[in-house]
Amino acid sequence: MNEKYLSVSYYPHNDKQLSYVIDTINNFILYLNHELNINLTFRACSTIDLDLPLHNLLQDFLFFSEQHFNYVDINCVIDFFEIIKHPSKEMLSIIQLSHKDDKELYKFFQKAKRAASSFKIDEAFQFISLESLKLKNGQGPWGATNGQFPFSVAIDAKGYKEVIYHEFLHQLNVSEGYDEITHLNSCDNLCWMQYEATKGNSLCEKHKNELVKFIIAKQLS
Repeated sequence: MNEKYLSVSYYPHNDKQLSYVIDTINNFILYLNHELNINLTFRACSTIDLDLPLHNLLQDFLFFSEQHFNYVDINCVIDFFEIIKHPSKEMLSIIQLSHKDDKELYKFFQKAKRAASSFKIDEAFQFISLESLKLKNGQGPWGATNGQFPFSVAIDAKGYKEVIYHEFLHQLNVSEGYDEITHLNSCDNLCWMQYEATKGNSLCEKHKNELVKFIIAKQLS
């Protein structure tokens, strides 16, 4: 079985902070393996080591987002990876429908399409940590995740280990532990999946079961 990787980036790039995020995720994987008696078959690795041209283009896109929007929209990041994965006129047309009034963003997607012809990406399993750049209003303030393994992007906007856990678990199909309107907990008050993940110190039984079920279904253990 080929080893699978969670590609990890830090914006703006910082070797020390990037290493912290990677170590945090890999240590969490070891914790989950022990706690749930599983053997997750992937590990976190720097996007730089996995695909340097993709790292450079992603950093460019995050810089563009900062300059153009003054925030990151996770839906735009998903579209960025869609055009990287499927660099076709058809995909560009589909993506354009969501951003038809934003010519500068469309130009960047065109640039990504041209660059993607030299990439070899089957799926995008990506984790991004931000230093000071915010998520789009309504997507934060802690973090956001779109999709699930094998095509998923998670963004951590705070840097706390518990927030990293929370968003990473979403990539493995673990649900929210709170009401999205009131933010009141719907699971254990000590669970990492509550609204303020930093108040958690474990994973409740409900979310453990969700995680194990997904891992079995995707043959990740």
